[in-house]
Amino acid sequence: ALAAMAAAASLAMRSTFFQTTRGKVLGLLAIAVAMLPSDLESPAGFLTDYAPGLLMAAWLGVCAFGLLRDHAAAWVLFGLAAFGGRGAIELLAQPAAADRAAGWLAVVLLVLAGVALLAGRRDAAVRPPLPGGGWEEAPPNFPSSGSA
Repeated sequence: ALAAMAAAASLAMRSTFFQTTRGKVLGLLAIAVAMLPSDLESPAGFLTDYAPGLLMAAWLGVCAFGLLRDHAAAWVLFGLAAFGGRGAIELLAQPAAADRAAGWLAVVLLVLAGVALLAGRRDAAVRPPLPGGGWEEAPPNFPSSGSA
């Protein structure tokens, strides 16, 4: 749920309303209200249910708007570490050998997924406009199969 809120907030920040101070404050208030616990037993129970989620949302906000911004590779690595890394570390910390083996397998799969996502083939980039106002496609960054 927190990752969905962080992604929605990241997309919302591109709109002109959420770039204003009023929009930012209203967006933060909406997230804080959405995270309120559904059952209130005591003030201490409310605090122990609400504070960790609020701190996690604040950290995701710092990551989304400060550390990662528009860097796609950083988002991939963040997702691998946040969603897969936690489970792998929990498995590696278990005393049973089968659990530790599963943890190492998870680490290997996470590394392979990261390499597959980050080392894939890219489309040819588009160069900036030419002085005459036209656009030119960049040459591919891989060797051609024809003769040179």
